[in-house]
Amino acid sequence: MKCSPGLIWNQQILQCDWIGDEQIINSTTTIHDCPENEVSYDNHCYYLDGSGGKCSYGYSRASESILIQISKLFIGKNYKTAISDNCCIWTTDLYQNYYISAHCNKHGPFTKGPENLNGCINQTNQYPRQMTFCGSH
Repeated sequence: MKCSPGLIWNQQILQCDWIGDEQIINSTTTIHDCPENEVSYDNHCYYLDGSGGKCSYGYSRASESILIQISKLFIGKNYKTAISDNCCIWTTDLYQNYYISAHCNKHGPFTKGPENLNGCINQTNQYPRQMTFCGSH
Protein backbone atom coordinates (compact mmCIF):
# COMPACT_ATOMS: atom_id res chain seq x y z
CA MET A 1 0.00 0.00 0.00
CA LYS A 2 1.35 3.42 -0.93
CA CYS A 3 0.83 6.20 1.58
CA SER A 4 1.23 9.90 0.95
CA PRO A 5 4.35 11.66 2.28
CA GLY A 6 4.29 11.92 6.05
CA LEU A 7 2.10 8.83 6.45
CA ILE A 8 3.22 5.25 7.01
CA TRP A 9 1.39 1.97 6.50
CA ASN A 10 0.24 0.53 9.81
CA GLN A 11 -0.15 -3.23 9.41
CA GLN A 12 -2.11 -3.55 12.67
CA ILE A 13 -4.95 -1.31 11.59
CA LEU A 14 -4.48 -1.86 7.83
CA GLN A 15 -4.44 1.80 6.86
CA CYS A 16 -2.11 4.75 6.41
CA ASP A 17 -1.32 6.34 9.74
CA TRP A 18 0.74 9.29 10.96
CA ILE A 19 1.35 10.33 14.51
CA GLY A 20 2.63 13.88 14.88
CA ASP A 21 3.65 15.81 17.96
CA GLU A 22 0.16 17.18 18.56
CA GLN A 23 -2.18 15.21 16.37
CA ILE A 24 -3.02 11.82 14.94
CA ILE A 25 -4.05 11.46 11.32
CA ASN A 26 -5.71 8.33 9.99
CA SER A 27 -6.66 7.91 6.36
CA THR A 28 -8.96 5.01 5.62
CA THR A 29 -9.54 5.82 1.97
CA THR A 30 -7.30 4.95 -0.94
CA ILE A 31 -4.32 7.25 -1.22
CA HIS A 32 -3.66 8.50 -4.72
CA ASP A 33 -0.73 10.41 -6.15
CA CYS A 34 -1.03 14.17 -6.22
CA PRO A 35 0.95 16.61 -8.36
CA GLU A 36 4.17 18.16 -7.08
CA ASN A 37 3.81 20.35 -3.97
CA GLU A 38 0.41 18.90 -3.13
CA VAL A 39 -0.63 16.75 -0.17
CA SER A 40 -2.88 13.71 -0.46
CA TYR A 41 -5.49 13.28 2.25
CA ASP A 42 -8.81 11.43 2.31
CA ASN A 43 -8.68 10.81 -1.45
CA HIS A 44 -8.23 14.52 -2.32
CA CYS A 45 -5.21 16.67 -3.16
CA TYR A 46 -4.48 19.92 -1.30
CA TYR A 47 -2.01 22.71 -1.87
CA LEU A 48 -0.95 26.15 -0.62
CA ASP A 49 -0.47 28.98 -3.09
CA GLY A 50 -0.08 32.74 -3.26
CA SER A 51 -3.11 32.97 -5.52
CA GLY A 52 -5.27 35.56 -3.75
CA GLY A 53 -8.16 33.22 -2.97
CA LYS A 54 -8.27 31.60 -6.41
CA CYS A 55 -7.66 27.90 -7.02
CA SER A 56 -6.77 25.92 -10.13
CA TYR A 57 -9.47 24.30 -12.27
CA GLY A 58 -10.92 21.30 -10.41
CA TYR A 59 -9.98 22.80 -7.03
CA SER A 60 -11.63 25.22 -4.64
CA ARG A 61 -10.74 26.77 -1.32
CA ALA A 62 -10.81 24.11 1.39
CA SER A 63 -11.83 24.21 5.04
CA GLU A 64 -9.56 25.18 7.89
CA SER A 65 -10.68 21.97 9.66
CA ILE A 66 -8.89 19.96 6.95
CA LEU A 67 -5.85 22.25 7.07
CA ILE A 68 -5.57 21.57 10.81
CA GLN A 69 -5.49 17.81 10.15
CA ILE A 70 -2.81 17.90 7.45
CA SER A 71 -0.71 20.93 8.40
CA LYS A 72 2.50 19.01 9.08
CA LEU A 73 2.27 17.23 5.73
CA PHE A 74 3.20 20.52 4.04
CA ILE A 75 6.73 20.35 5.46
CA GLY A 76 9.03 19.95 2.46
CA LYS A 77 6.43 21.30 0.01
CA ASN A 78 6.45 24.66 -1.75
CA TYR A 79 3.94 27.15 -3.14
CA LYS A 80 1.99 25.63 -6.03
CA THR A 81 2.39 28.47 -8.55
CA ALA A 82 3.15 31.81 -6.84
CA ILE A 83 4.80 33.14 -3.69
CA SER A 84 2.35 34.85 -1.34
CA ASP A 85 2.31 38.50 -0.27
CA ASN A 86 0.50 37.74 3.01
CA CYS A 87 0.95 34.54 5.02
CA CYS A 88 -2.48 34.26 6.66
CA ILE A 89 -4.13 31.31 4.90
CA TRP A 90 -7.42 31.99 3.10
CA THR A 91 -9.76 28.98 3.40
CA THR A 92 -13.53 28.55 3.06
CA ASP A 93 -13.92 29.73 6.65
CA LEU A 94 -14.99 33.29 7.49
CA TYR A 95 -11.75 34.07 9.34
CA GLN A 96 -8.09 33.22 8.73
CA ASN A 97 -6.50 31.66 11.81
CA TYR A 98 -3.48 29.83 10.36
CA TYR A 99 -0.33 30.98 8.63
CA ILE A 100 3.06 29.83 7.43
CA SER A 101 5.75 31.31 9.66
CA ALA A 102 8.77 29.68 8.00
CA HIS A 103 9.32 30.84 4.40
CA CYS A 104 6.52 33.38 4.69
CA ASN A 105 6.37 35.24 1.36
CA LYS A 106 9.58 33.46 0.26
CA HIS A 107 10.34 30.51 -1.96
CA GLY A 108 10.29 27.25 0.04
CA PRO A 109 10.37 24.44 0.73
CA PHE A 110 8.32 24.97 3.86
CA THR A 111 10.19 23.89 7.00
CA LYS A 112 7.06 24.11 9.16
CA GLY A 113 3.43 23.47 8.37
CA PRO A 114 0.68 26.05 8.86
CA GLU A 115 0.42 27.17 12.48
CA ASN A 116 -2.30 28.72 14.64
CA LEU A 117 -0.36 31.53 16.29
CA ASN A 118 -0.99 35.17 17.16
CA GLY A 119 0.01 36.42 13.71
CA CYS A 120 -3.26 35.38 12.09
CA ILE A 121 -6.23 35.17 14.41
CA ASN A 122 -9.65 36.20 13.05
CA GLN A 123 -8.13 37.88 9.99
CA THR A 124 -9.97 38.56 6.71
CA ASN A 125 -7.03 39.51 4.48
CA GLN A 126 -7.54 39.43 0.72
CA TYR A 127 -4.25 40.61 -0.75
CA PRO A 128 -3.61 39.99 -4.48
CA ARG A 129 -1.26 37.10 -3.61
CA GLN A 130 -2.95 36.04 -0.36
CA MET A 131 -1.83 32.56 0.67
CA THR A 132 -4.69 30.23 -0.22
CA PHE A 133 -5.52 26.64 0.78
CA CYS A 134 -7.04 24.70 -2.12
CA GLY A 135 -8.42 21.18 -2.37
CA SER A 136 -9.48 19.00 -5.29
CA HIS A 137 -13.16 18.25 -5.93
